[in-house]
Amino acid sequence: MQASGTTPSAPIKSQLPVAIVGAGVSGLYTAFLLHRAGVPVRVFEARKRIGGRVISNPPLILSDSEGKGQNPTVRDNSARYERYDLGPSWFWPGSHHRMASLTRELGLYSLDQYDSGTYVLDQGSGRTPAYFRSPSSSPGSMMRLGGGMFSLVEALARHLPEGTIETNSPIQSLTHIREDLKGGVNDHVNIRIAGAKNKKDIQASHVILAIPPRLLAEGTVEFDPKLPKEAVEEFAKIPTWMAPHAKLVAVYPKPNGKGKAFWREKGFSGSGSSQEGPLSEIHDAVPVEGRPALFGFVGWSPSERLKYGEKELKDAAKKQLGRMFGAEAANPESVMLVDWSKEVRTAGKADVAAGFAAGHPASKGVPKCTEKLWNGCLHFSGSELAEDNAGYLEGALGAAEAVVQKITKQCNLPSTSN
Repeated sequence: MQASGTTPSAPIKSQLPVAIVGAGVSGLYTAFLLHRAGVPVRVFEARKRIGGRVISNPPLILSDSEGKGQNPTVRDNSARYERYDLGPSWFWPGSHHRMASLTRELGLYSLDQYDSGTYVLDQGSGRTPAYFRSPSSSPGSMMRLGGGMFSLVEALARHLPEGTIETNSPIQSLTHIREDLKGGVNDHVNIRIAGAKNKKDIQASHVILAIPPRLLAEGTVEFDPKLPKEAVEEFAKIPTWMAPHAKLVAVYPKPNGKGKAFWREKGFSGSGSSQEGPLSEIHDAVPVEGRPALFGFVGWSPSERLKYGEKELKDAAKKQLGRMFGAEAANPESVMLVDWSKEVRTAGKADVAAGFAAGHPASKGVPKCTEKLWNGCLHFSGSELAEDNAGYLEGALGAAEAVVQKITKQCNLPSTSN
């Protein structure tokens, strides 16, 4: 048995599972599709939680077995959960057909992004905001999920067999193994897991890396044989979706009875933007049930956020919301913040250094130079590598479908396409 190159050979049908690295939406949807096609699958996640760039707080209460090879406990009736998105919030059914179809298939509750009323332009401290009466979006054009986008993560995980997902399982190395057997050659991959309490080697027929390409270019995982120089250079060029950004949610007391959020009562849509910040763009984030909230994308760059710190950012954001929507908005019950540039499993060093100048990933698909690595055992996926809608949840689903189609074709399995 030895590590080898990429010389084509006669494959022998393997009973080893397909391993997916990364339990974000793309990785979980990949597992969902492969399991539905009858392919044994395992998912390894470096974080202690699933979801990747999808976070809906307050977080899901996990079982005591989390991190010990068991699926996190998921709960029914998620649409009524009082949760707030600190990662992606929206999809657009008119162009995001996969998201629209999958959420229907999984029975998830979608609601329109509220934008009825006055739009506020914050012109900075000491200046009166400008107000605009903007037309509401057409119903069904811009959607959120009841219970937060994590409802999608929960639903995908719920459809996988118990023990499929292993959290707290960072991958140290991947090694291509070729066994010369009578009648052909068996290619597979050895996966070395380096978790603090979870060190082991796993064998897989295929490995799908559903993590940001820039992290791979920066050496997060060791490869034997090494990735081609061209592949590393291509991955290094791809900006990571959300990596430079931070998102803040301000949560307010629940109105009495059937009262509306106070900004809705005043005729505001909850939408706005600012020339000063720290929030560059603000939107209504009221859940199906529970306390009303506003969320904002932080306009300060990663370096500015590091300079001023979390407390100053939150204090400045509360003052800004007060300028825009009145004194009540300056006094939320709680403020939640996720700075994605500090998430080491999301943001690469190049993403942090580039800040907002990194831009959005282009929809170019998987680089050609990576398509037949390790005799077809090694695959790359994720929203950044989608052929359409890269950098969106729709792209994450599209990338998953593409890699599953490739593997099922290699293994002469029926197509998983609907």
